[in-house]
Amino acid sequence: MFREEPLLKLVSKLVGLDAKAANELFSEFLSDENLTPQQMEFVKSIVSYIIKNGSLDKKVLNEHPFNKTGNVIKLFDGKIETAKKIIGKIDKLNKRLTV
Repeated sequence: MFREEPLLKLVSKLVGLDAKAANELFSEFLSDENLTPQQMEFVKSIVSYIIKNGSLDKKVLNEHPFNKTGNVIKLFDGKIETAKKIIGKIDKLNKRLTV
């Protein structure tokens, strides 16, 4: 721990996440032809953010650039299960950093 932050999370913030690993984690969505262009842009924004920052606090999904077309519920209207899976991937990524 460093100032109440797990060491892995701190290191992840400093070095980000390998682009290949981030793209692999979200590959299911990056190759989903059923996503709208806005939904695909949302997923790509998540991947870019994670590559740069190493993790993603779900609160930022309510901020720019993630909310350009509204909140997650509105963006994934009719595809809420897909949104839940995306959030699940974020949770999985973040969980590995709490050791």
